Amino acid sequence: MHANVQARFGGGVTCYPATEVRSLPNSYVAIAAAYLAGCRRVFLLTPPHLVRKWRREVLDTVPDAGVAIVRTISDLERSRTLSGPMQVVICSREQAKLGYRWRPAAVARPLLGADGRLARDDAGAVLRQWCCPDCCTPIVDGEEIPLSWDDLHAKRRRCQTCDTPLWQADPSGPRRVPLADYVSRRMRGHFDLLIGDEIHEFKARGSAQGMAAGTLAEACGRTLSLTGTLMGGRARRH
Repeated sequence: MHANVQARFGGGVTCYPATEVRSLPNSYVAIAAAYLAGCRRVFLLTPPHLVRKWRREVLDTVPDAGVAIVRTISDLERSRTLSGPMQVVICSREQAKLGYRWRPAAVARPLLGADGRLARDDAGAVLRQWCCPDCCTPIVDGEEIPLSWDDLHAKRRRCQTCDTPLWQADPSGPRRVPLADYVSRRMRGHFDLLIGDEIHEFKARGSAQGMAAGTLAEACGRTLSLTGTLMGGRARRH
């Protein structure tokens, strides 16, 4: 199940109590809808500056809810013990997407000429090309042009022959696992619903936060997306 709540910026559904008229933000509407739909374990993905605001508004909507802000794997594991009529785990998109630093994984092998001998440059040095570390196939692009080290460092690639990842963890960088990946591998099916706030910011194809949102959507099964910007850009008069 996938649903979207679209409202004007900063607003949501207008309610008419007996004594006042006021506008409820999307957050109240989303949490109330999730609760009424029977979703008791909710993963909430939000921009980092809205994390604490979401916690406050979840508790305003469901006062006895168990709420946890997660920043680490340990926080995620502790969230399994949350109690209350509804358990909500709040994670910033930065924590969901950020993982270890990576570097290319390839081996430089001597390049052979058409005659089967080692190819050399004008100075007599042996020419080398980057190859898959598993099957030793030369790494090339779609037009069969050999890729340089800078090409391999620009984005993660896989061997076209054996599908081996052509990247590896960089031990000189931070050692961490994206929380979205951890939920997918260790907590798949634990959450009833993924709520994605400001979902239009995840639309960039191939972006780390977009892939993190997709990973979480698959792990949770059902999604509720929130946005006040259904289409990007600004309106202009013609």
